[in-house]
Amino acid sequence: MYDFSSLLAGLAALLAVAIVACAHDWRDEHCQRLLMRPAAHPHLMRDWWIRHRH
Repeated sequence: MYDFSSLLAGLAALLAVAIVACAHDWRDEHCQRLLMRPAAHPHLMRDWWIRHRH
């Protein structure tokens, strides 16, 4: 019988590298989209907290 453990470990490592690379690309695109849209109020959550605390 063939020993596929090293082959499976290599495929798992390649898959992990591919996932990390794709996630990094997605984060760059997401940051660019956030920068391109009109800016919302920067302290929205802080303002809400100040209005609603008792």
